[in-house]
Amino acid sequence: MLVSALQQSRQVPAYGIRSARPAGSNSRALDSKGGVPIDAQADNSQGATAGARSRIADKARDTATHLQDELQERAGAVLETAHAKVGNAQAVMADQLSAGAEVIRERAGARNLSDGDSLERSRLAGRGEAVAENLDRSAMWLRENDLADLGGLLRRQLDERPGRTALAAFALGLLVGRAIRR
Repeated sequence: MLVSALQQSRQVPAYGIRSARPAGSNSRALDSKGGVPIDAQADNSQGATAGARSRIADKARDTATHLQDELQERAGAVLETAHAKVGNAQAVMADQLSAGAEVIRERAGARNLSDGDSLERSRLAGRGEAVAENLDRSAMWLRENDLADLGGLLRRQLDERPGRTALAAFALGLLVGRAIRR
């Protein structure tokens, strides 16, 4: 009976460390060295763990933000370079179309002058002039529009000429379909 009363008066705190205090005591269990209370150690370790998690999360957030900023800078630089290359190619193409129009005009005019007033030569000169005008209009369109903004160009074209745009899209789809099958 005396042994059972002693066993009941002892508590078994966390980590298997026995306390010599009677049950119901208000004092906190101490660690094996008699220093910091055990539940205070648990609170400190939970606080330290939460602090470490917070620091890791902050560092991950900072790293992700840095990577996002760097990626945006690189993408901007690549986009700017591509835009410049498209602009240069567009200008070169417009210049070549204008040069082609001038060559057609010269040849059509030279033939017309050398062969006299032949009806067939005048028709050929008229058709050459029409082709040259179309080439000049195409060159002017290339100079006035930005091919880098293809989406805006397509929307404007769809608003202005929906039938022609739908027909062109259908024809392009057929050509792509045939190319894929081969």
